[in-house]
Amino acid sequence: MASQRIFVADASHQLRTPLTALRLSLDNIADGVDDAFVREDVEQATTEVVRMSRLVNGLLVLARAEAKVTAAEPLPLGDIVRERLSVWRPAADERGVRIAFDGGPDGGPTVLAGPGHLDQVLDNVLSNALEVSPDGGTITVRVEPGADEVVLSVLDEGPGMTDQEKSRAFDRFWRGHGLTGRSGSGLGLSVVRQLVTDDGGTVALRDAPSGGLCVSISLRAAARSGG
Repeated sequence: MASQRIFVADASHQLRTPLTALRLSLDNIADGVDDAFVREDVEQATTEVVRMSRLVNGLLVLARAEAKVTAAEPLPLGDIVRERLSVWRPAADERGVRIAFDGGPDGGPTVLAGPGHLDQVLDNVLSNALEVSPDGGTITVRVEPGADEVVLSVLDEGPGMTDQEKSRAFDRFWRGHGLTGRSGSGLGLSVVRQLVTDDGGTVALRDAPSGGLCVSISLRAAARSGG
């Protein structure tokens, strides 16, 4: 298993550079082409390169997470969520999708997580939520602090998942019928579970009150310093 993880990490790392170069080459070709049919072919090729890049990045994240290369440390969950939402709001605005955040004031609760883990978790969950959200819908992100754990929930208004789909959603390369399939790699929720589990937390899929999906992530609360 260790040698397999090393191979996946090495292979993924080596593939990133040529994929980036290929993407740049396609962009240059598109800029210099007037033929609509050729431009359409180039755009389709670019879409596939982007999809493969996300797949490679997902494999690299999984390999690194499985190797437990980072130790958990106290991090301000509210600040991290706000920062990632600021990145995703422009994409949501293009679709008329509203992102609502219920996280309280200031930095919010402090949780134990590996540096960069929560960013990747949020990016994967928000990407999925935006992909299945209807135009004009709402994605709700909620932070609920507790004594020993903090629950981070992302609720969408998409088609949701059946119980059978929920049971398979964390399998690698599995993609549900609710996704458009244009950019998904089938690794998003696998990455989420791996990173959350490594940080000592849990992740569960539930039905949202709106009929969509609720991704519920329980994280370890950092011990408060005594006063």
